[in-house]
Amino acid sequence: MLSTTLMAFAAGGSVAWLKEFLTRDKHMTDRGAGILFGLGLVGGVGGVLIGGRVADRLRRRRVNGRLWTIALGMTLTIPCASLAIEVPDGAALYAAVVATLFFISWYHAPIAATVDDLAPSGHSVAAQGLVIFTMHMFGTAPASWVMGEVSELSDVHVAMWVPTVALVVAALAMVAAAASFAEDHMHPRRSGGA
Repeated sequence: MLSTTLMAFAAGGSVAWLKEFLTRDKHMTDRGAGILFGLGLVGGVGGVLIGGRVADRLRRRRVNGRLWTIALGMTLTIPCASLAIEVPDGAALYAAVVATLFFISWYHAPIAATVDDLAPSGHSVAAQGLVIFTMHMFGTAPASWVMGEVSELSDVHVAMWVPTVALVVAALAMVAAAASFAEDHMHPRRSGGA
């Protein structure tokens, strides 16, 4: 829950502030920022699809393969986001933004499947609801506001580091979750759906 909430915070904040960041910090035109934002969203859709495929493949090899997919996606997002923050407008910025939204989207399908894996029989919908509510209420919802506050105190360049730092913590939390997943995975099965 901690990892996915921080991931939702990072994704929500990054997307909410991306166009503002591109125009204010990278001095792109509205049209140029809009085009890059659109390309990034295409990368995000690709990330959802590829992340799901990678997760399915790793799940066949290891019971915690889906969680390792999420951790890998988060970890790969960190250097891409860092590059996007630091490079000037140009080809490297376009590649970094698209790659950031590609890798940051890897968690969507594997987290839903993992919740189903862990939920006791007959309780998967309630478990999905709790996870979705928590990650969006405590992650996505405050992200734009927090970044706006940081932007007011400093600037949008510094504010864009907030979701990147959140990704570091999210990746570490997911690695910790992956390490204990085998035991967690067996618990709902033993409980018989109680």
